Amino acid sequence: MNLLLKDTLTLTNSPEQIQNINFIGKWENELGSTMEITRNMNGLLEGTYTTAVGQPPNMETFKLTGFASGDLISFVVDFGKYGSITSWTGQHSLKEGSEIIFTMWHMAINLKDEEEDKKIWGSVWTGYNNFKRS
Repeated sequence: MNLLLKDTLTLTNSPEQIQNINFIGKWENELGSTMEITRNMNGLLEGTYTTAVGQPPNMETFKLTGFASGDLISFVVDFGKYGSITSWTGQHSLKEGSEIIFTMWHMAINLKDEEEDKKIWGSVWTGYNNFKRS
């Protein structure tokens, strides 16, 4: 089944064309943050995320949980004690012989209840990270 979106992107939903990627292992993004991914008995991704940026002290480690399907991945890290949670969704690719996960992220920042009416739309940030297998 093919779906054409705005004449620029064709999505193919054919099982024989989807390659299962082994995401297990260590990955590092362009900012120096790392993640170590494992898979639990139910097939869900687990692991740790060590941040090199942001409010947590550099190199603090947090729990990671997520899903993988073919060459697609989605995972979440709870930075709860710092008032935020971040999710990444992306796709595995090979670029110049290196494995890379190209992702977009959303980070939700906890607001004080009395600030929510005025600031709620500014409490979700968006960006990207590219993780290279290390």
